[in-house]
Amino acid sequence: MKYILFGFLAILMREVTIGQCLPASNGICDGTPVLCSANELNGYSCQLSGLINWPSCDPVCPSGGKAYNTEWWRFWSFGGNVCVTVSVSNCNLVNKGIQFGLMEDCCTNYFFCESNCFNSGSRTLCAELRPCTICNFFINGCEGDVCNVNISVTSTPPTLGPSVKIDGNASPCFGSKNNSY
Repeated sequence: MKYILFGFLAILMREVTIGQCLPASNGICDGTPVLCSANELNGYSCQLSGLINWPSCDPVCPSGGKAYNTEWWRFWSFGGNVCVTVSVSNCNLVNKGIQFGLMEDCCTNYFFCESNCFNSGSRTLCAELRPCTICNFFINGCEGDVCNVNISVTSTPPTLGPSVKIDGNASPCFGSKNNSY
């Protein structure tokens, strides 16, 4: 009876953990809501979805890789240097691992892309981002692999000069007087 109870609790805990995958990803780059900054991805910890979503970048990185169960996040860039570390573990479908990358437009203008699949440990990639752009970050399960992933983000914003007003707005990135860096 203890083993049945333990098994039930393990399944329940797995479902609760999967339900806490925030900020939520999307299977299509263009349809993904835009986060306020890359820092919102810092601390993300979840299991990738096993849902196959073919309408993605092909190849997933300029140097290769096929999209299978790609998950996307989008965020506003205020420029400066950003480093993204992705840790992976417990790949449980084909044990191939993941690929990940960051680009300015969906499937073009890559800042970086890790095309080599890895199924344990972590990789860190850095880029100098342009201000006032939407960046697209993805993680792809190689051959549809389902893995646990953790994302860590460190960023150094650019040094901004004096406040610039365009048409009376406080920020050239947003069209509202209420929004500013």
